[in-house]
Amino acid sequence: MKLFSSPIGAYLYGNTNGYAPALYTAYKGENWGPERKEAFLSSGLKNYLLHFHVSEPDPVKREEDGTWLSYTDMRNTQKNFLFFEGPDHELYAIVSIQPHRIYHVDSTNGFMTPHISQVPAVENLGYSSSLYLSLSSGPIALPSGPGKSLVVGHVSVGGWGSGTVRQTFFYVYFDLTGDITCATPIINFGLDPLLEYNNHVELRGPYLYLSMGVNNCHSVLVKVSLDRILQYCTPLDEPRQEMLLFDMNTQTIEGKCCSFCGRTCA
Repeated sequence: MKLFSSPIGAYLYGNTNGYAPALYTAYKGENWGPERKEAFLSSGLKNYLLHFHVSEPDPVKREEDGTWLSYTDMRNTQKNFLFFEGPDHELYAIVSIQPHRIYHVDSTNGFMTPHISQVPAVENLGYSSSLYLSLSSGPIALPSGPGKSLVVGHVSVGGWGSGTVRQTFFYVYFDLTGDITCATPIINFGLDPLLEYNNHVELRGPYLYLSMGVNNCHSVLVKVSLDRILQYCTPLDEPRQEMLLFDMNTQTIEGKCCSFCGRTCA
């Protein structure tokens, strides 16, 4: 689950991972049109959005206040939608990296309509083809470059179990067109060699604060300079180091061999 808060409202986003018995009937699906009916039934995750009524004593009034999201291409659903307020004060969501797709969200009825869809100029953003790219958190509006936003993503190998890999990377895109302009190497924060899973990011002054899940066991709050991250964000068509190790104590970054990228590491 993720909490999104902005001047237009506070929302809790989540999914049932497909385990949603009788939801179609319970949510009066018999009144839906054929297009929305097909979209809902084909969704692998059954994403939903819950509007918090923050001005009331009980912020979550009833379970049925949740709104089920309906959008095109449901079969390629990504789990982590990234919600943000657009310049028109409407609600939007980044739903995938490849292609980089942004939808307009009508929080009153759950309808999501395509807003932007751009295919990145470089396959898999230049990362190893053996790695799957997913969204983690953001977007963060960049104060140094109006019209650009930073997103936290993660590379993955395998499901949940022995040998599972989840490691962080960052990319920047143009708000107006959705074009991804640069991406960082994979960044390991020294918490676990394989499983570091970013859940949330906040920008406070010059620093990013990243909530990281570690080895399915505990969470750590990581503080890193925004400028340090942007320093390593290079255009997609330029060569870049495969992986970096960030030292939280010294705020320094050095190269690291990527053992899950098909490399033999000493």
